[in-house]
Amino acid sequence: MVKEKKQAFVEPKYTLSLVAAFLGVAFLGFALLSLTLFILLNWRLGENYLEGIVTLNALKDRLPLILLVGGIVQANILTLILFLLSLLWAHSIAGPIVRFEKFLRLIGSNVPMPEISFRGGDQLHALAQALRNVQVSRHRRSERLRTHLETASRLLEEIDSSPSGARIKVHELQKVYRSIKGN
Repeated sequence: MVKEKKQAFVEPKYTLSLVAAFLGVAFLGFALLSLTLFILLNWRLGENYLEGIVTLNALKDRLPLILLVGGIVQANILTLILFLLSLLWAHSIAGPIVRFEKFLRLIGSNVPMPEISFRGGDQLHALAQALRNVQVSRHRRSERLRTHLETASRLLEEIDSSPSGARIKVHELQKVYRSIKGN
């Protein structure tokens, strides 16, 4: 029994880049918080012993406020960055889904369809290729049907114009009918 390869709609490389971006932003946030605390806590320390004690005493009262404000500011910045990354990710997934929906509506309405297209960074390429195959197959079938209908129309006109050859033409018309029915 041959094991069929699992088809991924979202490219693994894209998924890994997204995970790496989120981890990078999280690391950046922790590094930024650590650097901010390091700078704030070492500010004016080490000039002399007495000033160091005064600075630590003043810092003791302000430390909760510094941690709270620093954490809130950095959380907001990181939330904004993650929000923008999420929008970019969602855009490359949602764009193809919107085009799929439009394509499927056109199939249902029996309207001539333009070729489905995708931007370079879009995902869901496997599904897009499957829909392109449906589109090509539908177009070919439509062309064959149009050819058969034109042949049938021509044969009917010939039957109407010459009653003597009607028997032969009816046989050809039945052949065209079977071809149409086979589509």
